[in-house]
Amino acid sequence: MNGNWTIDEVNRIRNGIVKELQELKSLSLQQRLLYLVNKLKEKANSTEALYQASSFIYIMCALVHHIQHGGLAESDVKRLLLDAESILKLNQIPKKKGALSVLHGELCMVRSQLALNAGEFWSAINNQIMAERVSGKYLPGGEAFQQLSLGIKSQRLGFCELAGEHFQKAEEQSQQGRIFEQARIGRIRSLRLSCRVEDARQLIEESLSEDSITETLQRELTWERCCLPDSRGPEGILNTMFDLVHKEKTHFSGSYIVELQFWAWAFPNFRWMRRLPKLKTLQRRSELDLKSMGTFYRIAQIMEKLYDDTVIFDARLEKLDQALQLAGKLRTIDKELLFWLALARWCGRQNLEDYQRLCEAQYRAISQNLSQHRSSDCLHLIESETAPILSA
Repeated sequence: MNGNWTIDEVNRIRNGIVKELQELKSLSLQQRLLYLVNKLKEKANSTEALYQASSFIYIMCALVHHIQHGGLAESDVKRLLLDAESILKLNQIPKKKGALSVLHGELCMVRSQLALNAGEFWSAINNQIMAERVSGKYLPGGEAFQQLSLGIKSQRLGFCELAGEHFQKAEEQSQQGRIFEQARIGRIRSLRLSCRVEDARQLIEESLSEDSITETLQRELTWERCCLPDSRGPEGILNTMFDLVHKEKTHFSGSYIVELQFWAWAFPNFRWMRRLPKLKTLQRRSELDLKSMGTFYRIAQIMEKLYDDTVIFDARLEKLDQALQLAGKLRTIDKELLFWLALARWCGRQNLEDYQRLCEAQYRAISQNLSQHRSSDCLHLIESETAPILSA
């Protein structure tokens, strides 16, 4: 087949589909995904070029929906990736040449995001490099988006200084909007995790004082400020977090509530754990959408079960093995850091001294790497730099 797409036609089709999907916001996430799947079935046997262009866009929308919310089986993801690639080949869409080459780059970026979600971080970077190469001068999402993506991946690999540089470039090139906000939060988190506490605090306060700040950015900045140590010590961190996630407050959402669970598990004593709601109870609240959090929520469920004394200890250890396999695949490094400290606390409470020392060593090693040896306690939850984690 001789391809006769033009970039203007593809953008027209893309804008139409985006508008179409925006009108489905009242549907549940699963219903929206089903809508996309049904659209693909309708166009499955079409050989007309522009119909195939719309099929390609629907495939990309379905994959992006899956990246953000889940819902597709692994076999379905693989099939959609192959279908998208076949459509580009069938319509003779060139690589590295012309505006349409960006479609190959967009497909590579989807592969990159899928790899990131799967915990295959170097594969994610490799696919992003491929995206830049096959797109020529037409970068998917633009230069700011590419810098943001490199920042996210660099931070996940533990290179906070390098990540901060990418985030700052993304801010400079975007100036405003969603990319700017994600880059600003990424840079602040890199400063926090590298134990440049005052630099992080200063950037947070500067950002909060801006007149044009959005509600989304304000909410994220408030949480990041909450994660910083202050004169009240670790107690102050947990006290503020619990206040923020109250159901009538600004941070009553699944991501913040589950992260709070890990902060409480990582805390030196039981007091904060007793205030935690059960995950099964929270799961009944559909607006929290806990299942879409993927790996982090699955590990949270396992951690909660570790504290269930009605389950025999050996069975709990078998569950722990699942969490250990998942920990290295968490999408952000700060979540893995929280996991290792929370697990070290649990081991101490179960008198598993050798296991506790190993988990603590892992936590401290990640902290040292993130901070470039400024600190072995990036979360500021251990009593002192030299003291072991207590078994309180």
